[in-house]
Amino acid sequence: MTIKVNGGIQPGVWVERNVEFVTLTFSADITSSAFDIPNSVLDNAIAKLLENKATVLAVSELYATGTKVDVMLGHAQGYTSLDDDAIISTGTTVDGDDANGDTVAATVEIAFAVFSGLRAAVAGDLTLFEGQYFRSI
Repeated sequence: MTIKVNGGIQPGVWVERNVEFVTLTFSADITSSAFDIPNSVLDNAIAKLLENKATVLAVSELYATGTKVDVMLGHAQGYTSLDDDAIISTGTTVDGDDANGDTVAATVEIAFAVFSGLRAAVAGDLTLFEGQYFRSI
């Protein structure tokens, strides 16, 4: 699908109508076990905790702290919040390899987030969802 205004195509990204944004917060800096490393902490967290109930559409860069990453999910109807703070999962241990083949372990919390514009997403700076989470149908 493309978006056209006055007959001309517009730049951007178009995805399905119902997407969800979540933030993964790790208990430790996972910079050494994140991108471009097979079986990394980030790879395992996404594969084992997100891909079993949703399609991963996008992953942000790590926040400067090395402990957070934002993910856009499609077909995420299987996810619901545990409480009013929009927490999906907390305290789950995830381990993986780093660039040297050593093992890195951390716990991870997954929470719904709110997309506040492309600049925020590019900066890896989504806002955690506040208040009761309601899914629109």
